[in-house]
Amino acid sequence: MIVLVTASEFAYKKTCKSVVWKELNPDITSYLERIDVNKLPFVSLKKKSQNKKYYRSSKQSENLVELAVITDWKKIGEAIQKTRGVINRWLPEKSSSYRGDLITLLKETVENSVDHSGEHPKEGVCYYVWSSAK
Repeated sequence: MIVLVTASEFAYKKTCKSVVWKELNPDITSYLERIDVNKLPFVSLKKKSQNKKYYRSSKQSENLVELAVITDWKKIGEAIQKTRGVINRWLPEKSSSYRGDLITLLKETVENSVDHSGEHPKEGVCYYVWSSAK
């Protein structure tokens, strides 16, 4: 997902035209709508046909992955907090030292992405994905 989004943004910057994602499986299109891919200015999502929707509150979608576009330090903190909750649920209590190391690694990766991916320091963008599974 991140590679596709990043490649689409790259193509948009080169051509000044949004990238059309079309002829996708209806379930994939529904999932992409659910994670708000259609709000990215460089993506145009074309529906193949009517399909079922995955909503954030439905049982069908509680294990789907979320996509966040991180552009500032506040959003970094929010994403890391959500990820910390997921990691705490996934990893057993006895691996608590690994939990902290993993969170630190993710936090530094996201911070570096925002710091160094833009034309000016701290003006970059990070596409961040995590599971919302409970």
